[in-house]
Amino acid sequence: MPVYHNPLLEELKSHHCRLLECLTEMAEVTSKPCPDMTILAMARLRISKASSERSRFITEKVYPHLKMTADQDLLEKINLLSREMLAKRETSSEHVVVWNSTSIVADWQGYQAASLRIRRMMHRRIEQEADSLYGPLASFPTGYG
Repeated sequence: MPVYHNPLLEELKSHHCRLLECLTEMAEVTSKPCPDMTILAMARLRISKASSERSRFITEKVYPHLKMTADQDLLEKINLLSREMLAKRETSSEHVVVWNSTSIVADWQGYQAASLRIRRMMHRRIEQEADSLYGPLASFPTGYG
């Protein structure tokens, strides 16, 4: 199967890279013995923004583009990824609610562990998206508008 330059693929990779950078930053912030709430709040905001932008891009651009020519196998992958995205978004939202500024300061070690679990979940999600979407996007001959 030929490989094409697809701007969607490049943009998806860019979203993944941006989110991975945010996760790396959060790992650094949470490695400290005590929380710096200003830096932590900024890091959390950057993760939230990068994750939302990636999710919106995939939902509004990638999935519709691939569905135009997807076979049954790819359609099933897209549907599964869509359902899982909603579940993971709910998990992330719960994390933010549970771990507010007060609870973070009160239990920094607990927050460090919870943050690690969420970062691992997000890393796995990026890997799933890459495994499921990069190949089909590279095989799709047109760009998008």
